[in-house]
Amino acid sequence: MTTVGTGDPFPLWRYSFKLSRCIGLWSLWLRSPESVVGDFASIIRSSSRSGSWSSKQRRAFHRLSSGFLRARARGSELRFMTLTSSESGQFSALNRHFGVLVKRIRRHTRCRFEYFKIKTNEGFGVLHIVFQGSFILQRWLSDAWRSIHGAPIVDIRALYGSDRRLARYLVGGYLLKQSFERMSWSWRWVFRGFVHVWLIIKSRHDDLETAVSEWRLLLSRPILSQSLLFGGG
Repeated sequence: MTTVGTGDPFPLWRYSFKLSRCIGLWSLWLRSPESVVGDFASIIRSSSRSGSWSSKQRRAFHRLSSGFLRARARGSELRFMTLTSSESGQFSALNRHFGVLVKRIRRHTRCRFEYFKIKTNEGFGVLHIVFQGSFILQRWLSDAWRSIHGAPIVDIRALYGSDRRLARYLVGGYLLKQSFERMSWSWRWVFRGFVHVWLIIKSRHDDLETAVSEWRLLLSRPILSQSLLFGGG
């Protein structure tokens, strides 16, 4: 799972359990992106009534599931990456260093790398990233992250199937308020300005399920034009 050089003093045991547990949950969850999006309306409705989810958790679910459906329409593969930090790493520099890594990955693979990223305060700081992109060797990723952030412990794997209750568990259980710090995404994770378009669609319908159906139909198109996105066509 990890790549740590001989004699590396970093305490691997601090992350091994959390990392393997997290990876297992994500890979089970993501087996059926379309089914997760289809369940979005009922999840938001039930969580809003019960008050069990924060608004940040509901937003994370929507942003993630929208990207899954868009990846399906593009024919893109979904992969999951975890980047850790260390005592010598700078928690405040995690996002900036990830930006450096993204540029390096795009140069290395010469392929699209569109991502959704969650920053948590586990340990010395952890980034959990779902991305649309090509295969990346774990050894290469470990060496790159070590040179950028000083932490060699990484995980990367392809994502295969899942079910709806794990979507509830991930957002309602794993993304706990005390560990879930910030989410962000690349412009083409869905498309630039997609949150604004979603809010427009939602405002046109009294029924959330109808709004979600229109949203799913939009995201399932292989090509999205500006007139289609903002002209209501």
